[in-house]
Amino acid sequence: FPSLGLHVNVSSRTLASIGYVERVHELIGETGIDPASLTVEILEHSLLEGAAVLAVRQLREQRISVALDDFGAGCSSLAHLVSLPANILKLDRAFVCAAAGGDRRTKSLVRVITTLARDLQMTVIAEGVETADQLTLLDELGVSLAQGHLWGRP
Repeated sequence: FPSLGLHVNVSSRTLASIGYVERVHELIGETGIDPASLTVEILEHSLLEGAAVLAVRQLREQRISVALDDFGAGCSSLAHLVSLPANILKLDRAFVCAAAGGDRRTKSLVRVITTLARDLQMTVIAEGVETADQLTLLDELGVSLAQGHLWGRP
């Protein structure tokens, strides 16, 4: 499966630990995986520590993608989209549910976040998509990638 990507959830503690980036680099060499097919997923608030931000920069220099997971679940700051070196934004499922439930404000917010992320050369992925109607709405709001139970339950 040469075009298959690998996404790995990483805690802020692991990300900021001494030697983490070097170990990832070693594993890439040992396995022969294309670094561009690897995505490290981290919670947005995890990147508030200096060591974690540095690790993300180093991963991005190796062509490894970095996703801000559950974006919007907590006290998100749009400034993080500008200052953090991530290239993927994973929109929290709460936005999907609220927008699909008809909340106009949430629909507007999803559209604005998606436009901003795209302007910053970030890919947006909607989490928690369970119905075809949700998928259609997200497409109308500019979100082109999604994940969730619509495609299969764990």
